[in-house]
Amino acid sequence: MKTRSIVAVLGSLALLSACDGLREALTAHVDVAGRAEDHELSVNRLSDLLGNATLQIPVNRETAMIVGDVWVNYQLPIRVSRASCKT
Repeated sequence: MKTRSIVAVLGSLALLSACDGLREALTAHVDVAGRAEDHELSVNRLSDLLGNATLQIPVNRETAMIVGDVWVNYQLPIRVSRASCKT
């Protein structure tokens, strides 16, 4: 009986500690289109990039995903180079 109580308490603690990570993973971040380390590409900024482009590009989901991917891939090497210059 005592062993079951300890297991139940430990299981409950493990479940409660995992809930924060699970909640964060399942939360819809509708205001963020891309993330590179600690920088975020907001939906407003992405729409500005698409709407104010000098090229005539179609504004649709596929184009937004491509621009978001390019932004992330552009940001990551900059962050890495800045971090290596600080050391």
